[in-house]
Amino acid sequence: MRSLATVFQYIKRYPALVGLYFFFNILSAVFALFSLVLLAPFLQVIFKAGVNSVITSRFNFWPISKLYGWLNQQTLTPQGSIKALGVIVVIVVIAVLLKNLFAYLALYVLNPIRNSIINDMRKDMFNKIFRLPIGYFNEQRKGDLMSRLTNDLSVIEYSTISFLEVLFREPITIVILIASMVKLSPELSLFLLVFLPIMGFIIGRVGRSLKKMSTRVQDKLGYILSIIDETISGIRVLKAFNAEELQSKKFAEENRKLLHIKNR
Repeated sequence: MRSLATVFQYIKRYPALVGLYFFFNILSAVFALFSLVLLAPFLQVIFKAGVNSVITSRFNFWPISKLYGWLNQQTLTPQGSIKALGVIVVIVVIAVLLKNLFAYLALYVLNPIRNSIINDMRKDMFNKIFRLPIGYFNEQRKGDLMSRLTNDLSVIEYSTISFLEVLFREPITIVILIASMVKLSPELSLFLLVFLPIMGFIIGRVGRSLKKMSTRVQDKLGYILSIIDETISGIRVLKAFNAEELQSKKFAEENRKLLHIKNR
């Protein structure tokens, strides 16, 4: 939680961009739901069942009820059914295009947020080096420090995207879809919600396992960078004492361990 709180402190520096990201995700979720709502009349027109869906009574606000009423009138004649089918297809295509457009705009806004956060983190981490005591550098390997400034920041860069999606996009989608499900069928929604804690528990266990593995990978990468740094810095000494093969075996062993961790 502390790491998430740290990332959130950087996110708060860009409220305008975060607000735009939130807004575009709402619109994307709304149009995604709208395209799903029109799936029922589409199938009913095809199978000539009339547009008497439960959606008409559940989603009785003006645009949906007006559209369903018009579609119901059109399906009374064969020519009207074809016209209704064409209108549904056009509306669904427009809804899907708008949904993808707003999803793209959300990702477009997310990019400068991510880059700005990583830029701020890199600057803060570099400046912190000057505030650390000398004893810290005696205890830490140079490769570990370089790994934190390079590899770890790369991981954070992609983690920031996931964090923003979990924080903003996914809750919006979940809330809108669950609200729609409850509106359509409270009984089936309750049945589905019973399984959500079980799914959450399983996903949480998998996530913690992946986090542990990621930590081990980063630690091993830091150690490998230390070996590379030692090799380059002391190449003259290694050659003078014919220790190239020993150093090569050491690197190969650590590299093999890294591969083993990644493949687990």
